Amino acid sequence: MVQCGAGIELKSLARRAFAHYLRTGQYLPESAFAPANMRAEVKFNPYHDPRDGRFTFATGGGSAVGVAARPERRRSIQTGGVRVPPVGTPPLRSADVPKSQATGFDDGVFRPRRFDASALRPVQFEAESRPRARSNFDSMIRPMTLQPDFPGFAGAVGGSIVNAADDFLEVTGPARDATMELTKNASNVLIDQITKIDPLYRFDSLGFPQTIDGMNNQLNGLHRDRAAAFYRMRREMRPLQVETLHYLQSRVDKAYEEGVGLLREGKLNVRLSPNEALGTYIDARSRRDLRDLYRWMQISIERGEPVQVNRRHYDTRENDRAFRLPDARIGKVAFDMTLTRKTMADSQIKGFFNADAEPEMVIIVRPRQLGPNHTYAIKTPGR
Repeated sequence: MVQCGAGIELKSLARRAFAHYLRTGQYLPESAFAPANMRAEVKFNPYHDPRDGRFTFATGGGSAVGVAARPERRRSIQTGGVRVPPVGTPPLRSADVPKSQATGFDDGVFRPRRFDASALRPVQFEAESRPRARSNFDSMIRPMTLQPDFPGFAGAVGGSIVNAADDFLEVTGPARDATMELTKNASNVLIDQITKIDPLYRFDSLGFPQTIDGMNNQLNGLHRDRAAAFYRMRREMRPLQVETLHYLQSRVDKAYEEGVGLLREGKLNVRLSPNEALGTYIDARSRRDLRDLYRWMQISIERGEPVQVNRRHYDTRENDRAFRLPDARIGKVAFDMTLTRKTMADSQIKGFFNADAEPEMVIIVRPRQLGPNHTYAIKTPGR
């Protein structure tokens, strides 16, 4: 060891040169680390947004879209895998981590499972008007309750509207190679979760998909397998509610695009108005797709089951047995697909909440093409 300045102890020149190489990949002569030549160093971060130069952490976050992981980092992900806490394990909080580890960095090495990711901020962080996107891997593993999709719902007053999170359908993605590795890791995590619920589960595949669409389809299929396993084995409906919402949103978006094309070609039967014809087409197409999905998931939607598609929901408190027809219902959550914005002022929504099933939430699913706040939830006003 050598001494520098006012008694500050330094490593040998060879060790300092080697440490510098490990952090930056840059070879420098040992003489560059002599006390007379020393200068302040900063740790190297290879992940930055090429558009504005702003740094981010690992391959996640909105600033990292389109940035490929470095080869050495990719190898470490593939070899070591990604560890995710077992189902039901509460997330690690920053308060639970020693202060020396609270930043998630140690000698410039990123360790994703040792910190609360929400506490990280990129270099030269500036406040943004909307929340940052979730990391790539976290976005690939969907939550198993609707709470993250509708933040603030638990604390909302009865009858109020809670908009869906801006990114509840978004999956940020790096370059193709990194996406393949993240998809493999996410797939393994989901398969492990499913087999813990249903030991007889088998994931049949003809090979790993080679396209982005194929990888998304594989992850979507595994998420639905997980939801089906929870429902069949444990009668747990919350994962199925999440998957139904995501599936309906994708089908409504696609049906809207198809319906607009058919309307322009004059192939839709317009009775009251073009919007009415378009809405009717979206409802019929999306409900048909949803029935096919439940059939594929081996989930019964017969009368009396907790999962229903377009069945009458009666309010037996009325003498005339009034009823409403939600597009779908899973337990205490009802779904309604529509083009128009609906609130508690609409008799249809009141009828949903007054039905004997007593839903606690009505989710209004509208095409994303309609703009911000297209999909939202209405909280029960209480009976």
